[in-house]
Amino acid sequence: MTDHGNSKQHPVVPHYHEWTENESKKLIRDSAHDNGLKKWHRIANEDILRE
Repeated sequence: MTDHGNSKQHPVVPHYHEWTENESKKLIRDSAHDNGLKKWHRIANEDILRE
């Protein structure tokens, strides 16, 4: 729910990262660093998103 101390690389707060497996079954992060939260993220995390 933060910019991980790197606001230049993570301008969208809060955000999530998209992860996939490559052919070697290694987890890699999608090239798009930040994705804005979707409605279901907000519902599932409403307790920590309240201000």
